[in-house]
Amino acid sequence: MTIQLEGARGDSETNYPAHLHFGNYTEADTPIAFMLDPVSASNLKSSTILEQLSDGSRLTFDEVSGFDGHIKVHLAADGPDYEVILAAGNIGLNAGADFKLDEMAVCGKNY
Repeated sequence: MTIQLEGARGDSETNYPAHLHFGNYTEADTPIAFMLDPVSASNLKSSTILEQLSDGSRLTFDEVSGFDGHIKVHLAADGPDYEVILAAGNIGLNAGADFKLDEMAVCGKNY
C-alpha cells in the first residue's frame, strides 16, 4: 500500500504516522487495521507491505475495492498532536463518498 501526499516537503528526519482503519473516516474510535509505514516529510511518501490485519484477516490487492476502511496520517504518534490529522481518506467500499472535513472523527489507537 502506497501513500503519496502532495504539498510542501519538510525535514528528512520528520515522519508522520499513518494507519489503515476499519470503517469510514467519520466514525469515532475506529480500530486500527494495520500500522502503515510513516509518511516521510522529505518525499511525502509511505510504502507498506500489508500482512495480517488486526482482526486476523488478510487484505489482498484484489480485495481492496471491497474493504470497508480508511487511512489517516497524523502529525504525531501521541500527545495532543495525535489529534491533528494531516490527511485522511476512505478506501474500498467508502472510496466514492464526498469528503466532508467537518465530519472527520479522531481515530482510536486500538487494534
